[in-house]
Amino acid sequence: MASPDTLAILKDLSKKNGNNACFECGAQNPQWVSVTYGIFICLQCSGKHRGLGVHISFVRSITMDRWKDSEVEKMKVGGNKRAHEFFSSQSDITDNMMISEKYNSRAAALYRDKILALSEKRSWSIESSEARNYCPPQKPVELMKKEITDMKEDFFQKKLQENAQRSADVLPSQGGRYTGFGNAPQPDANRNEDSHEFLTNTWSSLATGWSHFTSGASALASQAGEKAVQLGSAFDSSVLKPSAQQATKLGRYVQETVIKPAKEKVVFPYCVW
Repeated sequence: MASPDTLAILKDLSKKNGNNACFECGAQNPQWVSVTYGIFICLQCSGKHRGLGVHISFVRSITMDRWKDSEVEKMKVGGNKRAHEFFSSQSDITDNMMISEKYNSRAAALYRDKILALSEKRSWSIESSEARNYCPPQKPVELMKKEITDMKEDFFQKKLQENAQRSADVLPSQGGRYTGFGNAPQPDANRNEDSHEFLTNTWSSLATGWSHFTSGASALASQAGEKAVQLGSAFDSSVLKPSAQQATKLGRYVQETVIKPAKEKVVFPYCVW
């Protein structure tokens, strides 16, 4: 964390020389800086500067980082306004440059050298600067893109070679060959013939089995009907007819021994009108 004295100096500087807005995007109240150029930048742009490397842009937080006296001196001799004026005066700087191109330019190298010299109380001029003959990397952005593209191509080529060596008869989840989304393996003529023969044999077996089943079911139903008729006849002869005869005999017996004697003994009184 910055010391109270350092923090007070930086807070005072942030109010001067256009430092109250980010040097790169204009965001208000920036809390980060590039010590290398003595400029104030926002959090998002500080990430871009970090991506350039510390040899190109050394980034610090106003409040969270420890500060050296030499770093504070660079901020004193710098400032967003002075940086804008210098970069605008250089022919190799344009408004539509990417940040990587801008800070790998001859103008950026000259300004780095200027901030360092002034912070050390040395005089400075372009003619005497050690960076006057600086040659920027040839199209660093394009080179970076080419490297990334080459890396991607090498990676996918390696994966394609590995995939080609896998078996096509095994599922990808089990270590087999991967054919990609929406793609299906080429049909195998022999496999198609075997599948057709298998389906034909299966259908024939099912048809034969169904025929046997229906024939057996018909025979079973016929036998069941005959058994039912026989059982009904036997039940009628052995159960129903004897039961009816017994009931008749019982009725006659009750009539002769109970009902008839009871009627004979009953005497009805004469009715008087």
